[in-house]
Amino acid sequence: WRIAVARYLERQLTNPEDRLPALSGIAQNFQDKDSYMGAGLGTYLAGHWSKSLLDSLSWNTPSASPIAALIVPPAEEYIAPSWSWASTQAAVEFYLDRRPGHGS
Repeated sequence: WRIAVARYLERQLTNPEDRLPALSGIAQNFQDKDSYMGAGLGTYLAGHWSKSLLDSLSWNTPSASPIAALIVPPAEEYIAPSWSWASTQAAVEFYLDRRPGHGS
């Protein structure tokens, strides 16, 4: 899931407001497959799955610096909780996926 989210958010979308509804559809697909395969994702929580919440909360924007804040300003309207990657308009990376053998 985290790899799918990170790769999706790297894309340049025509309408940023489409991002979360599209990801909600992808999450539904994951949940449907989880029900069939029994992987145990848990409950969907604002872009995260409850059974991997700790790993999923370990995210940042790839260029997290004071300058990046000027390039990717925070959303003007409430989009998602600040602890969720969904709260940013930037691409994200997950720290735990940077370990050897994980992620891309």
